[in-house]
Amino acid sequence: MMVQPEGDEKLISLTINEVGNDKNQLSKVYYDDALTIPADTCVPTFGYPFKAGKTYGFSVILESQAKRKRGIQPASRIYGVSFSLRENNGQLEANAL
Repeated sequence: MMVQPEGDEKLISLTINEVGNDKNQLSKVYYDDALTIPADTCVPTFGYPFKAGKTYGFSVILESQAKRKRGIQPASRIYGVSFSLRENNGQLEANAL
């Protein structure tokens, strides 16, 4: 997933889950140590074990501390995508749902 951070927005939350398998979920929440995500790179997946033939949900929240401190709403933006994976010539290929 790629996002377009605006201003001082940083990643404060990331969730990846395999649909129908609650045991295969990754959730990270950042407070004071929010991650800077460059606009031209993918959001990190932290080694999540994606597999062909499975369906996934992937969501992130970007937040601007400057907007939050000034009381500007919304101070956060949520991005989400659902997709299935298949193998194509030995590579995983995503199909948005």
